[in-house]
Amino acid sequence: MVVFLIHRSNYYKLLGPLIEEALRRGLDVEIWIFRDSKGKVHLDPSQLPLALVSSRAVIRHFQSIEEVSTELAETSAKAVFSLHSRSRYKVATTKAMFITLQHGIDTFAEVDLESLCNTDKLCLYSAFWLDWGASYYAEVRGVDKARATSLLQQKVALTGFPQMDNVDQAEPKEIRKKYGLAADQKLVLYLPITLGNINGLWPRFFAADTLFQRIQAFWQATLKYGDFGRTYIRWLLSGWNDRKLAGAIRAFAKNNDAVLIAKARQKDPLRPSVIEQADLALYDEEHYPSTTLELLSIADVCIHFYSFAALEAAYCGVYGLTIDRPSPVSDVGEPEPVYHRLWRTREQGSAFNAPGVNMWMTIPDVIQKLPGLSLTEMQIDTEMRAEYIERFMGSSDGKASERILDLVTT
Repeated sequence: MVVFLIHRSNYYKLLGPLIEEALRRGLDVEIWIFRDSKGKVHLDPSQLPLALVSSRAVIRHFQSIEEVSTELAETSAKAVFSLHSRSRYKVATTKAMFITLQHGIDTFAEVDLESLCNTDKLCLYSAFWLDWGASYYAEVRGVDKARATSLLQQKVALTGFPQMDNVDQAEPKEIRKKYGLAADQKLVLYLPITLGNINGLWPRFFAADTLFQRIQAFWQATLKYGDFGRTYIRWLLSGWNDRKLAGAIRAFAKNNDAVLIAKARQKDPLRPSVIEQADLALYDEEHYPSTTLELLSIADVCIHFYSFAALEAAYCGVYGLTIDRPSPVSDVGEPEPVYHRLWRTREQGSAFNAPGVNMWMTIPDVIQKLPGLSLTEMQIDTEMRAEYIERFMGSSDGKASERILDLVTT
């Protein structure tokens, strides 16, 4: 018997393919769902994705982290799969192998090195992430990088990117029908900038809708940080704000005879400036298969702000455009978090600026130049895409879930 620990509905994005593979192998599957009274209502994991509703998986619930340890001690589970390490659940050594799956950079940012390595196996997408994790711990925790690398290597299995395993099952014809799109309709997918739930000064300045609001926000920010005024005076005078950005993206789509679909997460509601410009505005209707992956299966380009969707888009063969933005959790004059500095980079060859796969632009450049660009300038290069996938996701063979389960069944 194998156990999958689900805290939020978006965990199904990564664990869904693994659950289905376990069921295909004839394993007894139990899905343990965390009933958190303080959890986000829109991420309630109790409602199974349609793909799993009719499965023979056994559903159990737990209401506290401590329950996991107690319940495991009373089961014959062979393995436990989670996006968190064993230490999160205070699980002592058990017969069950505890397997932690990478979920972006949060895998490293959420816990210290020793806690992460407390798991039995740590499944990373590729070797890139082993080095990235060691670099992160060296900078943030002051750990010797060689030691961090050694500790991680003892636990790591390079398995690929499991949430993409079933992407080939997407049926573009049905998805286009679902969203009312013609068979030959070009599509620009826009994942709007996060502004509403950030406390920094720049988001308030950029989101300000009227001239008075922009001047007020600019002045308040400048009083706190003199550098803000020197850096953003041209933005104020040029009217470079959220509404102008959305308008430029709309113009780009229109000039390329493409439909513009804006897709956001409910924790950061779509703003009027975006809704007014989009042909269709959506939130996450499903997490497995996810709404984003559905749209990527039919999109021509994906525009985002350092989103992990950069990897998903490349996997789906969709050209990406990364728009730069100030760190969302720090103000002008304050250092940005290390995990942002190490990951949100514009260097050529990075995840967000890889020739033949995606491109990087500043907000002013997008406003001024994007409307004049053609989709023909945004084409995936097959060889460069293959190199990108190998570096950041390990493989595009759709067998990551198989490799993870092989850790238990072979």
